[in-house]
Formats: sequence, C-alpha cells, structure tokens
Amino acid sequence: AWNGQTDQPRAALEQDLRVLLHSLAEARLEIEEASKRQEAEKREWLLSALDIGDAFDRVFQNVHAKEDQVTPQMKKWLGNFRTVRRRLETFLADQGVNRIQSLDDQFDPQWHRIVDSVCDIDKKDGTI
Repeated sequence: AWNGQTDQPRAALEQDLRVLLHSLAEARLEIEEASKRQEAEKREWLLSALDIGDAFDRVFQNVHAKEDQVTPQMKKWLGNFRTVRRRLETFLADQGVNRIQSLDDQFDPQWHRIVDSVCDIDKKDGTI
C-alpha cells in the first residue's frame, strides 16, 4: 500500500495501480448500467404517456360520433381536454417522440402495435 515514501517497492505501486484500475472499471460499469436502467424507465414513462394520449384520441372519436348529443358545457370541457392533449403531444415531441403517420400503410410489428382490428373489404389484409 502507498505510505508516502519515495523508496516504496515497485511491486507495491503496481498492485496499487491494479486496484485503482479495477475500481475505475467497476465504477464505469455501474454508471453504464445505471444509464441503461434510466433509459428503460424513461421508455416506460413515455409509453405510458402515449397510452394516455391514445385514450384522449378515443374519447374525441367517440364524442365526434355523437356530436348531436354534446351540450355547450361538454364542448367547453372537450376544448380543455384538447388543450391537455396538445400539451401532452408537445411534451412527447420535446422528448423525441413524434407521431408516425401510418394510415393506409402495411402493418409492421417493428413500428406498430395492434389495439383493434376491423374488416374492410376495400383494403388489403394488414393495412392500417
């Protein structure tokens, strides 16, 4: 071990160096693993935020289908919900998550997730 004397044997210095290099390698590995965990957690949070955005979109689609039943008060609420949806979309864009326009594209499991399917005889199987 290092004791501050300049005549310390070379073998002891080399051993100290090996210990320090090993400690450095362990610290780097811990940092890398922590970074990977953080990225995985961020991904889960963003996927959850996407699910929330999708839920808003489904509400808007259902309301649009029953527009004749929407009261003036409901329209105000819907306006507020649309504002929240836009803010969520801005947040996601700030995090690097952007909407992929896929309508009429072929389903690709690398990019798409099936949440519902309908039969449309005018479209080829697997069309979004």
